[in-house]
Amino acid sequence: MSARALASRGLISISGRGDSWKASATPRGEVWPAVTEEDAVVVARQIKLVEVKARTATEADAKPANNAQLPIEQRRRIQAVKELSRAEKRQRLVDGLTQRVLLAGEPITLMEEKWEHTELEWMRKAAERSPDRPHGQVLGIRHTGYREEGNYVLYFEPYFRDLVEQTEVIVPEKVSRYLPPVRVSRR
Repeated sequence: MSARALASRGLISISGRGDSWKASATPRGEVWPAVTEEDAVVVARQIKLVEVKARTATEADAKPANNAQLPIEQRRRIQAVKELSRAEKRQRLVDGLTQRVLLAGEPITLMEEKWEHTELEWMRKAAERSPDRPHGQVLGIRHTGYREEGNYVLYFEPYFRDLVEQTEVIVPEKVSRYLPPVRVSRR
């Protein structure tokens, strides 16, 4: 664990910078495994937040469906539900399909879906961004036949971008001797 990580948790304080820096334990860091007063306050705040969310959820179920029945003062407080964009709807669709294939544990076939070619391409790109996909794999979508409309097989295929590690290549500022092809291209 780095000193910055400990400092962000309030366990140490860092002074100085560069090669000459110093870390010292805070009062919270000195008693770290034990719960401090600050920790108790945070836990109490989290418990209260959960209670408030549960209470507002039950109140939302009890509210009248029509906003016109409410007094004007209360109508202003009701936030409009933001409708999802097409991109968000498609991403949720792909995330749901990824979860279905994960739960099935094997390729699944969808019979009733009718997606255009452009939608399939977008869905392949969205599958790469899906947080639910396994490491090194991505959701693959394959059409089962030319004449059969709406038959798609969903499966996981290898995703090599996850498996390749990027390495930093250090290029020196001054090269003492160029290779022959480079010498020709530099002329």
